[in-house]
Amino acid sequence: MSTHQPVQRVAIVGTGTIGASWATHYLARGFEVTATDPSPTAEAALRSFVEAAWDGAASVGLAPGASPDRLSFTADLPQAVADADFVQENAPERPDLKVRLFADIDDATPPETIIASSSSGITMSVIQAQCRRPERTVIGHPFNPPHIIPLVEVVGGTRTAPETIRDAMSFYAAIGKKPIHLKKELPGHVANRIQVALYREVVYLVQEGVLDVADSDDAVCWGPGLRWGVMGPHMLWHLGGGEGGIQHFMDTLMPRMVESWQKLGTPEFTPALQETIVNGVLEEAGGHAVEDLAARRDAMLAGLLAVRAQHDRPARRAPRPARRGPSAPEAPPGTALCDATRRISTDRTTEILVPRVGHTGIARAVPPPGTALPAVPGAQRPRAMSTAPVLDHGQGLRAVKPSPASPHEGLLVERLRVSGLGKWPGRAHVPAWTGHRPV
Repeated sequence: MSTHQPVQRVAIVGTGTIGASWATHYLARGFEVTATDPSPTAEAALRSFVEAAWDGAASVGLAPGASPDRLSFTADLPQAVADADFVQENAPERPDLKVRLFADIDDATPPETIIASSSSGITMSVIQAQCRRPERTVIGHPFNPPHIIPLVEVVGGTRTAPETIRDAMSFYAAIGKKPIHLKKELPGHVANRIQVALYREVVYLVQEGVLDVADSDDAVCWGPGLRWGVMGPHMLWHLGGGEGGIQHFMDTLMPRMVESWQKLGTPEFTPALQETIVNGVLEEAGGHAVEDLAARRDAMLAGLLAVRAQHDRPARRAPRPARRGPSAPEAPPGTALCDATRRISTDRTTEILVPRVGHTGIARAVPPPGTALPAVPGAQRPRAMSTAPVLDHGQGLRAVKPSPASPHEGLLVERLRVSGLGKWPGRAHVPAWTGHRPV
């Protein structure tokens, strides 16, 4: 299949709640966004959503050049996707509709464009059935609201190419998302199945009169929900095992948990139970509009993400002193596109592309054996990294994936000029699929 190109233009197909939130996120990341939807009121509703959600997106972080003004709209689907580098589809959850829609998008887009679906329950094997180029189609299911919540579930269909999954994962990581790769297709994917399993038990407890609606919400959000916003269940059980960690937990506590699985309930969802839940939620909402509650939710989520970013960042280490060579001047901020590998062979000045602050990944400057690097302000060597030095322009790395077999692809980058190297025929290794930004 064709090699996927760096993304500059994103097409949003379907501008309901999820599509509008996706559009907001892509705009906040600095992309040109073209949206399409057949509804006669879609454009006005979309622009209203973006305006209302922009402050929330900004609290998570805006890329240079990000602006709602980079949004365009057309009701013509082929026109919307004709020059798109990436398509995010968000149509209603109807298999027949999505199958026809994907066939139409497939016919209208350039062959190297990835076509992703936000479908929450329909598998890609179904959706791609009538595509002429199904190898470039993939599920990219977000968690609502996409302009705030980082999670994206990525899973291919039976005819999706591995390169498409890899490049979709890289692209989502590059734009601030937290993609996870599902190795198998499942209706509902993963995160929805987890929350459905939890909600089944919550509804059962309400039906049985164990607690009311408000208390059931409190039981989740003021208890395990707080911990789940910091660590997943496996890691939390690792902590729950004390000094013995997860092994101790499995040996001593897991048997009792397994026994308790048999005691979980399945409610009979009757009209009376539905009425109980609706009345309880309305009472809990206290007359506040849905828009106000959503704004409150998004503000708290943005605060949590900021705290997580602070604590997830690796501890900085002092710069290593130079063995030889003069110090390099600090470069002015700027951004650039880059290839997966860039050869370096200049007399006086070498350009090395390094990650921008707040984004995940690594950039390695790999000299030939015996070559010394000059001192670079803020250079550091993260723990567990290979022996190749990391030049990070004093910005720090949010996370490091040191394994050469699985480099974390897709970065926003800054350009750093390192002078005084002389002739240095090394190479700067940076991931492919960098985010687009003007140099």
